[in-house]
Order: sequence, then structure tokens, then C-alpha cells
Amino acid sequence: VIICMDRAGLVGPDGPTHHGIFDIAFLRIIPNIIITSPKDGFELHDLLFTALKENKLFSIRYGKISTTYTVNYLPKLLKIGTWERIKEGENIAILAVGSMVETSMIVAGLLKKNDNLSISVYNCRFIKPLDVDMLNLISDKYKNIYVIEEGSILGGFGSSVLEYYNKNIKIINNSIILLGIDDNFVTHGSRKQLLDEEGLSDTKIYNKIKDTYEK
Repeated sequence: VIICMDRAGLVGPDGPTHHGIFDIAFLRIIPNIIITSPKDGFELHDLLFTALKENKLFSIRYGKISTTYTVNYLPKLLKIGTWERIKEGENIAILAVGSMVETSMIVAGLLKKNDNLSISVYNCRFIKPLDVDMLNLISDKYKNIYVIEEGSILGGFGSSVLEYYNKNIKIINNSIILLGIDDNFVTHGSRKQLLDEEGLSDTKIYNKIKDTYEK
């Protein structure tokens, strides 16, 4: 069974009833389900291809991402529960989901240019299962960890990261900050306006990281 959610995150002028911000929270409690979110159109094809090959309960959430791809693109089979590091840095780790991957790359550029901070950005395309090997490496290497998702913080991807660390690793020196949609219903507005109001615009994320970064 493949579940495709084509209005994940904040959908802008489609209206307040169309925002897809609660799906991670209610889907990830289902045992053995695979929950994914592509960063762009190429990865969407990869995940669809993988879902068809796996023949399992498989969810793909995609929202306002870049869907440009070449017609002759041959999709890749992805290993279940694996992330990719798309930018390497020394000071901060950003764990981003879906549309927030592109935003995180912009934020990483701002932090490097304005504050001389070196950022690693991880594309967390598998929300469930988590890439636990990557999480272990991240907790060992980075004091400052930011988890960014265009969905509810309550019960969302960031919550699952905290749950894993709480159960498996003693977090003593790590600062782990979750950025997402707070415990509220989101109103009507342009996507740009709503992202800014919810603290998920590149400017708001940049300011949040700059204000909370611990040397």
C-alpha cells in the first residue's frame, strides 16, 4: 500500500483546511509503516520507485518542493531508513525534511557568510524508520543540532529524534532544538507569509539558530 500526500506542509492560498501538518504525528504510531518526504522531484521519483519495489505500507509526503526533473531520469532504489548528508560542516548539524532541505541550504549559506559558522545539512528523507547510524554519528560530532520540518512539532519528526536519543543515548552536552509548526491551527495566507509567521522562513530560521547557537 502506498499513501501519497500531495499537500504536505503549508499550502498557502489553498486555504486553512488544506494544510498538511499533522500527518507525520498520526502516521508514525503505526507499526512497520515507512514514512518518507522527498527534497525534490528527482527524489520523489526515487521514493515512488522504492515504494513499488518494497511492497510495504509506504507513505510519501510532498508539498511545495522543486519538481523539475528530466523525462529520461532513471529512478534509484533507496535503502530504507537512510539519509544523505548534502553539505558538510563543523559547527552545527541541521536535520531537514522535505521542503526544509532547500531552505536549510540557504540558511547554511547565510550562517557561513554572516557568522563564519560551518553547517552540515542532512536530508532526512526517511522519517520512519530513522537513520540511527547517522543519528549516532551526529550526536557524537555536534553539540548544536537543529531539526527542521514543515509539520507539527508535537508528535512529529523532531519528536521521534528526541525519543531515539532519550532511549538510546545519554544526551549531556548536546543542544537539540526543534523547529516546525507549533500547537495551533494555521490560518489562510500566502505560503511565504505563513512560513514566516510559523518561524520557518530562511530569515526566521537563521535568526533562531544565531540566537541559540552555543559555542
